[in-house]
Amino acid sequence: MFILRLMCSMSLPHATAIDICLWLLRHYRRFRIQGNSMLPTLLPDQEVLINPRAYRQSPPSPGEIVVVRHPQQPELLIVKRILFLESDGRCYLQGDNAIASTDSRQFGLLPLSQIAGKVHCRFP
Repeated sequence: MFILRLMCSMSLPHATAIDICLWLLRHYRRFRIQGNSMLPTLLPDQEVLINPRAYRQSPPSPGEIVVVRHPQQPELLIVKRILFLESDGRCYLQGDNAIASTDSRQFGLLPLSQIAGKVHCRFP
């Protein structure tokens, strides 16, 4: 639990001019946060930029925030933090606000193919 609290306290950077250019060139995508599951790191209605190509060359790391397809509702995208990865490539996800989060505690480990992108920064 201490490690999760430490990761939650890490700040997500704000978008730079380069990030905005990458968004305009459609390398990044905008995503609006819904709900309280990522408090205090991400606020409801806050927008972030995600990199949908982030894990083409290498797998994610514990502590990274990702947008994933909900396993029971594939049209629904949710934001969670990766707590750990299994050797078979499945990841355990959890919201920073565990009380308000539906995550791997309910739906289990998710394959990396469910990840839609890595949260890169806050959108201004």
